[in-house]
Amino acid sequence: MFKFKKALVFCPKFFSYDVEIKKAIESQGYDVELHDERPSTNIFIRALIRLGYNSILNKKIESYYLKILNKLIEPVDFLIIISPECITPEMLRKFREKCSYIVVYMWDSFKNKPQALNLIPFSDAFYTFDSDDAELYNIKFKPLFYSNAYKIDELSARPQYDISFIGTVHSLRYEQVKKICSGFSCYVFFYCPSYMVFLFKKYITREIKRVSLEDVSFSSLSKNDVVSVVANSRCILDISHPLQQGLTMRTIETLGAKRKLITTNKNILHYDFYNEDNILVIDESVTTKQIESFLQKNYKALTAELYNKYSVSYWVKDFLRDN
Repeated sequence: MFKFKKALVFCPKFFSYDVEIKKAIESQGYDVELHDERPSTNIFIRALIRLGYNSILNKKIESYYLKILNKLIEPVDFLIIISPECITPEMLRKFREKCSYIVVYMWDSFKNKPQALNLIPFSDAFYTFDSDDAELYNIKFKPLFYSNAYKIDELSARPQYDISFIGTVHSLRYEQVKKICSGFSCYVFFYCPSYMVFLFKKYITREIKRVSLEDVSFSSLSKNDVVSVVANSRCILDISHPLQQGLTMRTIETLGAKRKLITTNKNILHYDFYNEDNILVIDESVTTKQIESFLQKNYKALTAELYNKYSVSYWVKDFLRDN
């Protein structure tokens, strides 16, 4: 009888990206076991992890991973860990006893998650979405992906929004989004993972000191809601984190949806899908007139090969080929 290969995946639960990755690996003939990379969905625990206080949770984290490890009856052909915040080198060594091949992928910068650097020597392949991190630490560069849900039909004659923004509130994002959206028909949604994180960043680090509580949601939009907003938008706005160089998931989803993009990330100029008719790179000096002129341009379709290259199906194949 045909026997499926076994894959074990640890990935943060975020906008169903973990499920999309699982489905894509299954489509390649793997039996996939999926777990959250964090030991709990409790808001308080997630906040501690996000703020870097893992040491307080050491026993809980160790217990969480050991429970999963001890339940593994058959050997695992492929272990993939996405954007690790909790798993330690010591725990990775334990999983090595039952896992033939270990891959780690960062969809955040090491400047935001420096502890992940310690996992590089204990993995068979280590990828990052950040080209600067890839060069600095001699690891593999690999941009993010878009799921099949973002294969959206052509733009309707009368889109509901000129510009839409959906993202986590951080740094100067709030001020930048408000400035850019002024004078246009816009959809704006700011998300924060917990009330505790919001208070910490507003009153302790002062990172979001100008952001009001009523401007932030502590519940993320569903994937269907996000796709609906994108489908009804002429253009997507991306304000990248100042500490990262890699392209955001929203950027790649915009590519898959065949929508125009306004972004603050200048690194996009070096990607193979960059087209000045489709993508406007901005800084603090951008004017309303520049945005209006950009929005009036027609979207220029790219090759099928480029769209396919950034799909989630293609994305997981790199990992499996290495294995």
